[in-house]
Amino acid sequence: MSLLVPLGLLGLSGIIALILIYIIKPNYQNKFISSTYIWKLSLKYKKKSVPINRIRNILIFLCQLLILISCALLLAQPAILSEKVVYDTEKVVIIDASASMLIEKDGETRFERAVDLVKEYSEETAEQGGIISVILADGKAHYLAQRVVAENVFEIYECLDELVTGKELACSYGSADMEGAVDLAEDILVENPETEIILYTATNYIDKGGINVVDVSAADEWNVAVSDCRAVLEDNYYTIEADVGCYGRSLQVTVYCDVVDVNGSGRDISVSKSAFFDPTQSQQTIVFDTNDLSLGSELVYSFEYVRVYLNESDSLSDDNTFYVYGGTKPSIKVLYYSSKPNIFVRNVLLNMRSLFSDKWDVTVTEKSGDNLETEGYDFYVFEHKMPSKLPADGISVLFDPDISPEGSGLNIGQYIDINRDSTLAPGTVHPVTRLINPANITVSQYRKIVSADGYEELMYYRGDPVLLVRNDENLKAAVLSFNIHYSNLAVVMEFPMLFYNMFNYFLPSTFSDYAYTVGDTVTLNARGDVLNVNGPDINTDFTVFPQQLTVTRPGVYTLLQNSLRENNIKECFFVGISEFESNITKEVDSLPALHIINQSEQTIEDLLLYFAAALVALLFLEWFLQSREYLR
Repeated sequence: MSLLVPLGLLGLSGIIALILIYIIKPNYQNKFISSTYIWKLSLKYKKKSVPINRIRNILIFLCQLLILISCALLLAQPAILSEKVVYDTEKVVIIDASASMLIEKDGETRFERAVDLVKEYSEETAEQGGIISVILADGKAHYLAQRVVAENVFEIYECLDELVTGKELACSYGSADMEGAVDLAEDILVENPETEIILYTATNYIDKGGINVVDVSAADEWNVAVSDCRAVLEDNYYTIEADVGCYGRSLQVTVYCDVVDVNGSGRDISVSKSAFFDPTQSQQTIVFDTNDLSLGSELVYSFEYVRVYLNESDSLSDDNTFYVYGGTKPSIKVLYYSSKPNIFVRNVLLNMRSLFSDKWDVTVTEKSGDNLETEGYDFYVFEHKMPSKLPADGISVLFDPDISPEGSGLNIGQYIDINRDSTLAPGTVHPVTRLINPANITVSQYRKIVSADGYEELMYYRGDPVLLVRNDENLKAAVLSFNIHYSNLAVVMEFPMLFYNMFNYFLPSTFSDYAYTVGDTVTLNARGDVLNVNGPDINTDFTVFPQQLTVTRPGVYTLLQNSLRENNIKECFFVGISEFESNITKEVDSLPALHIINQSEQTIEDLLLYFAAALVALLFLEWFLQSREYLR
């Protein structure tokens, strides 16, 4: 038994009042009698009736106690809760929308076959008066239709038609979010644990995890693919490695390789190699070495791009080509000018050239004396002697500035000498001071910065800024107001880290890799204010950085931007289909397991009538006992 309103039990406090009444009730009464005889006679009768009266009084008390308890229980609304399991005819259909479902046979893809089968199954379920839900398992699983009853089954037909009758199939080029699809199905299982889950796919799952798997593959499907490709630099010359697979058929495959604009000469190299694939060796790495990649005696040390491809009429053509970029790095021109050059700055710039060699072609030019240039470079380092006006086509780093250059927003004061062991204090948290501890840097002399319009102050000495950074559309500059010879900066790790951070901050890489897989998220940056991205599924301009781009289609993505020095900078990366999806004969250990929760429907059996009947009976019994006051 359960109580629907447990607060009703507060009515039991009436029992306390009843007990108090019996405690304070007097046990005797003063009576005046007219004769001794009557007194003696009454005592005789009283002695005979005491036992019966005591029992009656006890029964009256118990009745009154049970009456109070019955009233309290009536207020608490007693009921019996029973469980009734729900059994409805309900189906959840999951459609695999991964790239492997794009495999085509006789002009029809696996995905189209799956959609047609789901239509037929929906019609059958509707005829049985059942409920049906449809989940599309693409990059992120989602409902196409949820718990549609038989009368509205046309809604499912409309959703399914939209998948295959648009400009292109709604099937993705990435992997299926099968775990998300199963999670969505479990939401319905919570409501109805008898729901049947059906998956339409061509992937062979060894452990189906309680899901009814329908195979939509067709006989004689096969696929060849270039799943990955790399340009390997050895002894300053490139070789090309290509991972090639053949699935569903034993075949002699010819792999072609085109190297475009070899060594900046405008000439191309086209070579090919053959390999035999059978079920025991469905994947191989094809290597085009320096003997294959040469123009006479000239080997490949740079290229615009490499295209590796297959000319096979297989069931999926989108994974037959792979592009390799990065053979020619964007150039970064650095100028170091100093009226008194020092080896510390020179060495750290050479170290930057080595550290960033994987993404930049960094050239360092050193000038001194009166040969002070202010154009034609991406990154300027001025030490001691400053130009009258800062360059407009690059980033300026000012060491120990002697004047306030025009347009810099600076007002440079006089030198201030301090204790040589004086350390710096941190200012604004900034990417330029990442992993730098100002307490490790000592100075004994610095220039007073009277004012610095638009600059962020990153390090101080007793309230005076000594490291400042400005990065806006009008100026990109960093200022160190002390002489490196009056500091330990050159001999601590903070010095190369400072330049490393400045390169990354002012000259960010547009992207981190030249090859991605469908579904990856690419972080984009720009050296200018606008970055144009043009790819198979996008053509847009980005103005806020860093920008996150999730690539959903295979192919080449071209990025255009302007820097301070150079316009129409072009960079490319390639997006391919994963090897997992290209392998159309793969076996997967298991589907995500279904967690079935037995959900019951509760029914309530009201007990008010029974307790009301008991209350009436107790009231009648208490009245009867009270009426027998002179019972003998």
